[in-house]
Amino acid sequence: MTRYQDGHIYEAFNAFHVRFYQTEIIDGQPRRVQRSRKLCAKDQKHHSCACKPVRKLCEEFIGTINAQIGTQPDKDVTVADFWRNTYLPFVQENKRASTVYGYKKLWASNLQEHFGTRTLAEYRPVDGNKYLESLTKTLGRNSLQHVRSLASGIFTRAVNQGLIDVNPWTAVRLQKKVRAPEPTVAYTLDQTIAILKALSTRVDAALVFSLAAFLGMRPSEIAGLRWEDIYDEEIHIRQAVVRGIAGDTKTPQSQRTLPLLEPVRSLIAAYHEQCAGISTGWLFTGRTAQPVKMESFIKHAIMPAVRKAELPWYGLYAARRSCATNLVALTGNVNAAHQVLGNSLAVAMKAYIKPSAEAGLAGLKLLEAAAINSKDASQ
Repeated sequence: MTRYQDGHIYEAFNAFHVRFYQTEIIDGQPRRVQRSRKLCAKDQKHHSCACKPVRKLCEEFIGTINAQIGTQPDKDVTVADFWRNTYLPFVQENKRASTVYGYKKLWASNLQEHFGTRTLAEYRPVDGNKYLESLTKTLGRNSLQHVRSLASGIFTRAVNQGLIDVNPWTAVRLQKKVRAPEPTVAYTLDQTIAILKALSTRVDAALVFSLAAFLGMRPSEIAGLRWEDIYDEEIHIRQAVVRGIAGDTKTPQSQRTLPLLEPVRSLIAAYHEQCAGISTGWLFTGRTAQPVKMESFIKHAIMPAVRKAELPWYGLYAARRSCATNLVALTGNVNAAHQVLGNSLAVAMKAYIKPSAEAGLAGLKLLEAAAINSKDASQ
């Protein structure tokens, strides 16, 4: 019952601990139980779960646990056990909260049933290929890629742990025709103004929407705003909150400074007054004064008002795309969009800047005028 493991580091009571499993005799029977052990107190050297000194202490302790079952890990471990005991703790330590949430959801909805009681060693590329082909009736290209990516990541970790020699998913190549993803949507400027008007009776809802529509902020960045981040007529994006959990922004490039502009400036002033002039802490909070869970806020504070006004609602990311599209249309410069969004230029062009027929026609008119002027000058 004892299996090779990495251990899961967590912080509690101003110290770092490791959670692990061990086999104990309970009621005369061997049982696999979860235990924890304190690694060290939190200090300047040992400052986070991910820092090297804490991870080294974890590796040294877990090494003694794994040594009890020999130098070679159990090669007959099931994929499900490996996911639960090794891979999930690994991603919880090394990935953003939003990524961990997505992995858990994908595992529960797709991969858990598929892997069943299969072991890592017996799984073959043909199993993965058949499974992906069976999903083509219900999932689009992007969703299938997410399934394949997570499955491959699990087996890659198993290779690195010495449980298997080859990742079977590297040979999985889906050759069947796959449904293209649905096109994403960006609000028009008129729709943006109409939604803002529909939210006028609730300042916090209008402010959240305007931060996405006029400054291109991600929902997690809006939830991560603190009053201390707003000064000198600017908003400083330094952290993000995903489902109530505070952490770093999506990428280092996402940390940026944006100017306050209308209607954001007026809405922040009104909201600040409504909050009795508070100057510290989270901008948007839930009932427990913790950072707001943005999905719940949108569901209860924004969507009812928008639907009551009989306006289309495509989510906050549609407002972020609207900001990018409008910036390019108004400036004629794609750099304006990707700098504000905090994405790379390639990502901004692929995912956020929507094609505009009006901009294309305007561009053709400018090209026509330039050609005429050039012709006249040469005569």
